[in-house]
Amino acid sequence: MNKKFGITLLIIFALVLSMQSAFAANCLGFPNGFYGTLKINGANASNGTEIRGMINGVDKGNYTTTVVGEYGKPPGQGQDKLYVNCPTDNDIINFEVKVDGNWINSGETADCTCGDIRNVNIDVNAQCQPSLEVCDGA
Repeated sequence: MNKKFGITLLIIFALVLSMQSAFAANCLGFPNGFYGTLKINGANASNGTEIRGMINGVDKGNYTTTVVGEYGKPPGQGQDKLYVNCPTDNDIINFEVKVDGNWINSGETADCTCGDIRNVNIDVNAQCQPSLEVCDGA
């Protein structure tokens, strides 16, 4: 009887450890929330500006501003945020802003931490040449 009990405990212990490691590596269902100031070339971004969070070149969440120079709301001020769905903890999020129809990498990054909400202030330096339809984040 003790042998069966010991084997059962060992199996339960192995299952619990495998579930813990699976949850630690998988953030699906626990998106990161971001809010902060949003500027383009040092000026407040206009209402209706699009921003997105990219992970490994894939759009993992987007947001359209409703307030000049800001995106999202801090904790305690509502659920309005840029939510980024992270496949795994510690993935790197790159923030991009749409300027004159082109997505510009802001140079701002954040790491994924399952369900984290934080402030990231973004100022995109966009050198646009509409006649050539080129927008450069340089």
